[in-house]
Amino acid sequence: DPLRGWEQARVVVITPNNDPLASLAIAIARVATGDPFPTKKGVELQRCLELVEDGRSRGLQRIAQSLPHINESPLVIVVDQFEEIYSQCANTDEARRKRDRFVATLLDVTQDSSGYVSVLLTFRSDFLKETEQHPQLGELFTTQGYLMPPMTRADLYEAIVEPAGHRRAAGLGE
Repeated sequence: DPLRGWEQARVVVITPNNDPLASLAIAIARVATGDPFPTKKGVELQRCLELVEDGRSRGLQRIAQSLPHINESPLVIVVDQFEEIYSQCANTDEARRKRDRFVATLLDVTQDSSGYVSVLLTFRSDFLKETEQHPQLGELFTTQGYLMPPMTRADLYEAIVEPAGHRRAAGLGE
């Protein structure tokens, strides 16, 4: 099914890194404020994302509901390289807690019927077994996932080298 309001959607793209909720909070703060360095707003949103009510992480829903014109411009969260939650958030209890809170936040927003937030994940297939740590996530990958065929050399060039060239040409670095 197409995403409701996709034409006007606010798209947030993150790479989870070792503190995925912080990455998500900063990215949403950028979209919400238009500020490329929204430190204060990012901290505020991270606190909201960490709230748990009745055993559920409802912070992302609360943030989305507070965005102006959310009915016409829903929030689309794209988590690129989602496998990083397993490769970078597995070494300590604190890292695993951050990973589990992030996954719970994404899973809980999938239960929200408002349609204000959609989540898209890119994920390397060699990490699929890791989703067994989060059975509901594994089920979503099974029922709603799309498995891409292996990329050819030309596909990799188009996906990696060409965008990097465009970034350099635009003066954005690498």
